Amino acid sequence: MTPGTVPPPTARLICGDAVEVMRTLPDECVDAVVTDPPYGMGTTTTTRRSVDQVIVRKTYEWDVWTTDWVAEAARVLRPDGAFVAFCPELRTEALHEAIESSGLQWRQVWYWYKTNPIPSVRGLLQWAVEPIVYATKGKPRLRIRNAGDAHNVFRFPHPAISGDHPDHTGHPNQKSLALMRHILRLVADPGATILDCFVGSGTTLVAAAVEGMHGIGIDLNPDYIHMAERRVAPWVAQTRLFQGVTG
Repeated sequence: MTPGTVPPPTARLICGDAVEVMRTLPDECVDAVVTDPPYGMGTTTTTRRSVDQVIVRKTYEWDVWTTDWVAEAARVLRPDGAFVAFCPELRTEALHEAIESSGLQWRQVWYWYKTNPIPSVRGLLQWAVEPIVYATKGKPRLRIRNAGDAHNVFRFPHPAISGDHPDHTGHPNQKSLALMRHILRLVADPGATILDCFVGSGTTLVAAAVEGMHGIGIDLNPDYIHMAERRVAPWVAQTRLFQGVTG
């Protein structure tokens, strides 16, 4: 390898409880934690049948809100590393308390503006904006390329609204690949190691690999672990898949 070049990205996927798995990781071993934890609010999905739309609200056994994982995420984060977590509006105060208690510094709230939000339910307006909490372990260091156009509102379509979207995987809370690439470019450099402790369908790890970063993904559901492995494998030089790890 030529001196000064960045090694090809790798991915490590571990099936198990996020807290228990993170306890097995060394202190300060990742450059950024970027994740989408369960909201504990159920999931609204939309099925398209010609011009009609059928809206279904489902509850998944893994969809349990907790902040127990934040302290371990802070421990494995390197100094001056970034912590980014999607969060529902009703949970931001609880997440703020967990972040401050873990020694991280709350910096800002970003927003994902979904250009194709699901239809309104229960007589409410459409949920077109989703908060994203940004904190750091030390000083903030965002990679801002254009200071005059560095908004905290990110406009990207939602891939899970329609099954015909090219990025759609079937995961109920899937994030946009373009969105995750944008976030990773803000908080990390090529060659960095990114931890997603609720990896789901693996969008964050795919985004990391495309941006030349290494990824570690954890999920309790083995089906999602295998889905993430299939998605990230074409983009990385090496994929390591660990099943059934709990501590």
